[in-house]
Amino acid sequence: MTNVEIREAIGEFLLLLEGTSRANQTNEEALAVCLDRLALTVHGARPADCGVDMQAPRLDPKKLRAQVAARFPNYGLYRAPGVEPEDEFLLGDAIDDLGDIAIDLAEVAWLWENAGESAALWQFFFGFESHWGSHLRNLQWYVHEMARRGSEGRRNR
Repeated sequence: MTNVEIREAIGEFLLLLEGTSRANQTNEEALAVCLDRLALTVHGARPADCGVDMQAPRLDPKKLRAQVAARFPNYGLYRAPGVEPEDEFLLGDAIDDLGDIAIDLAEVAWLWENAGESAALWQFFFGFESHWGSHLRNLQWYVHEMARRGSEGRRNR
């Protein structure tokens, strides 16, 4: 993936959560595509630490959660993939996953504009490996399962 493709994938994901996406799909279909694109982008070259130490402003988690919940009203808690039934306390939250990914990627977008491509790419890859990548992978599974269950319901009518 090129740096331009990485930046576009980040932008399209953030636009979807804002409600201004150009995608001609349902929110859920567009989200599946956005998550897949983001997952593919991490296979790009890893930049060296750029040495820039700038703090990007953080999105308000409460406001973001309300915004995301309104866009994806059927999303909620789920048992994380690979978790055994006796470990039910290990739950994921699709709305929280979306919010965490958005907060991290908004920081990357801000860095791109204010500190440059090198700082943004370093933060993008570091964030994927240390935080938002786990949310992304769990959310991809959840979105797939929600779509599968929805298509089974449509077939059984």
